[in-house]
Amino acid sequence: MNGAGWENDYAGYPAKALPLIEVREGGGANGWSISTVAETLGVVSRIEERVCVVAVTGPYRSGKSSLLNWLRSGHESEGFAVGHEVERCTRGIWVWGRPLATRASDGRRIAVLLVDTEGFGGLGDVDDAYDATIFTLASLLASTLIYNSLGTLDERAIASLGFCANLSRRVRLSSGDEEFETRQALARTMPRFVWVLRDFALELSDEAGQAQTSDEYLEKSLRPNGKRESDATREAIVSYFPTRACWCLPRPFSSSNDMSSSRPEFWEKFQKFREFVLMSCEAKLVEGAAIRGSTLAALAQSYAKAFQESEVPAITSAWRGAVETELREAKRQALEAHARSLVDDDDDDDEESIGALAARRVRGCRLADDVVRKSVVGGVSPSLTDAIEAAVRETREDCDAAFDRHKEDLDARRAARLKGALAGLEAQVLAPAIEKTRQVFALAEDPLPEGAYHDLDEAEVTIRRNLDRVALKKRSRDHLLAYVCHFAIAASFEAAKAVSETQHDRREAHLALIEVQKRDLEARVAFLEGKDKVLRETVDEQLKTSHSHHQETLALKARVDALETALRAERSRVAEATKAAEAARDELADAISALDNEERWQRQLQERLDMRIKLAQEREGELTRKLAKAERKRRYTVLDFLLDEPDVAAERLDLDATKLESFLNDINLPDILPTLKHLGAARVSDLVYLEPGDLDDIPDMDVLQKRRLMDAVDSAKAQYQVDDVARGPGCLLS
Repeated sequence: MNGAGWENDYAGYPAKALPLIEVREGGGANGWSISTVAETLGVVSRIEERVCVVAVTGPYRSGKSSLLNWLRSGHESEGFAVGHEVERCTRGIWVWGRPLATRASDGRRIAVLLVDTEGFGGLGDVDDAYDATIFTLASLLASTLIYNSLGTLDERAIASLGFCANLSRRVRLSSGDEEFETRQALARTMPRFVWVLRDFALELSDEAGQAQTSDEYLEKSLRPNGKRESDATREAIVSYFPTRACWCLPRPFSSSNDMSSSRPEFWEKFQKFREFVLMSCEAKLVEGAAIRGSTLAALAQSYAKAFQESEVPAITSAWRGAVETELREAKRQALEAHARSLVDDDDDDDEESIGALAARRVRGCRLADDVVRKSVVGGVSPSLTDAIEAAVRETREDCDAAFDRHKEDLDARRAARLKGALAGLEAQVLAPAIEKTRQVFALAEDPLPEGAYHDLDEAEVTIRRNLDRVALKKRSRDHLLAYVCHFAIAASFEAAKAVSETQHDRREAHLALIEVQKRDLEARVAFLEGKDKVLRETVDEQLKTSHSHHQETLALKARVDALETALRAERSRVAEATKAAEAARDELADAISALDNEERWQRQLQERLDMRIKLAQEREGELTRKLAKAERKRRYTVLDFLLDEPDVAAERLDLDATKLESFLNDINLPDILPTLKHLGAARVSDLVYLEPGDLDDIPDMDVLQKRRLMDAVDSAKAQYQVDDVARGPGCLLS
């Protein structure tokens, strides 16, 4: 770098990649929002030299960040983040925080900013509008725009820049421009376009086998080939980027899996490319003016805001806004410089002459003009000259107003000092002299006080002598004011002399007036003595009347005391009655509460009683149903049993039909019916009262049938508790 002698000026800048323009998902019309990073704008704004922005764009995973790292350091890969995954590594637009130092073609110092951009054509999370926005922002901010792609200049590579065809719809030179006019104007504002072909392995030759340069290869690839869509892209690239170049770089490493095996032919070619980029850097120009870091930051903020609000950014409008911002800051600095020039610590404001202050004013105005005019570092287009001159005029007007305020402040301080000096003179010299002189006009028989003046002429001479002694020696404003004081004192003493000439006559007239007033006072005293006598007599009568009134008052007071005592007693009784009423009210409340509790208890008791009655009624109904059922069973005769089918008999007797049928088969009831009748079994339920001895007289039953019958009888007794006398007969066989 040919600016190594002053590159240490940027030692305080951060040596790392900083996000300049961030992109976040959501919040915008396209599903993403764009905003600048205030901290990064602050770093860029600190650059006071002209800036050259080298920005790299291109498809994602094409090695843009690595290319920038090599541009910055020559061979090192550290710097901008480099990824090896399928996802994008860089999001938005990033800038290297520490500028590179170099010089432009005119020999002036220039600061180079390296800018990395998000790659185009990611995996589905963005669209073409997003890629076009990133490319447009890089084009607007860059001095040199490097388009980095892999392989050759084929149709696919041309198609990757398809959004260039609609670039005039995404940016305008100024609001209201037609598309054709904007395309012509944008060609003068677009950066130098450098197409870098990475991993290029072909020989550069034409159809005839003749060698050709990489620039010729680019120009040939940008010629129309009859394909409408790709030809529109070619025409846009040629129109918008009239200054173009192409570099073909071979693969940097022998193998993609071994990054340590670098190829010398790549680095030899890359060093030439690096010299081409950095040694030919020129300052970023907008409207013909080279911009500084603060202007670049303002432009980035303006462009990002326009895209965020889905507006078409206008270059001239953004440039004017940035210049106006710089001019406002320059005016502020100019006023500060002008204010500092008006104050000189080596001079005393008391001794400063009007000429010295005017010289300072001229020097301050010139300094302010220089600050404003140098606020724009490059050449300025004629369209902005008026704005700068207007800023200079406004600054001069503000300087004039500041000077007037400064002068008024100086005058006020001088007047205050003069007022203090005159106050001291009045207290120390003038006041004692006037007091002594006033004593000259005292009564004639009074002795002349020590130190008093014999006449006003002597007093005037003495006062002027003291005033001359304290007056300022230089012919300043204070000195002129002292002469004014001389004139005022002379006029005052002339008036005093005129007063002294008539003082005696006024004194005689005053004595005569006093004599008349004395006689009037004597007559007034005699009148008052007579009036005093009458008043004394009147007072005596009033005292007597007052005494009687006093007695009446005492009697009334005693009566009032008695009434107050009775009132207090009555109040005490009322308080006791009130307390008793409150106690009765509390007792009544307790009684009401007890009644409420009693009523609630009775209600609960009634509910329980009703529930028990209901349960008793339910039980009574159940017992009634059971008794009715038992009665029906009791009346079920053996004859009914024999006439009914087994199913009907089982249902009537509440027995299992199968068991009943088995029982009948085993017992052979029809054969033993006469015997049972003989034994008195009129009902089926009577069978449970049989005893084993009752079967001995039945000849038609064998032993097995008797045993089965008695087993059935015993089972029925056990189930229905026939032995319980309280229940009585009427139980059924199971």
